[in-house]
Amino acid sequence: MGRRRRRWLLLLLVAASAGCAGTLREISSGWVGCPPETIEIRNDSGFSFGARAWQAACAGKVFQCSSTGNANACSELRVAPPPAR
Repeated sequence: MGRRRRRWLLLLLVAASAGCAGTLREISSGWVGCPPETIEIRNDSGFSFGARAWQAACAGKVFQCSSTGNANACSELRVAPPPAR
């Protein structure tokens, strides 16, 4: 592959990745109750065929989110209390 072609491919991948983060924020927003611009996306599994998983953090809470086709869902991650002594 030529040098010029590789640069275009890299630019395309960077542009696609930047766009997806905004989309994940928008998808997560409806589930977590925070405006998209206040959501931080973490641990994105990236592009995959059929399924994707990520964490959405906002307002001091972290949510585990997933998407399969057009079905999306997020649920709050809760830390178990320490065992009683």
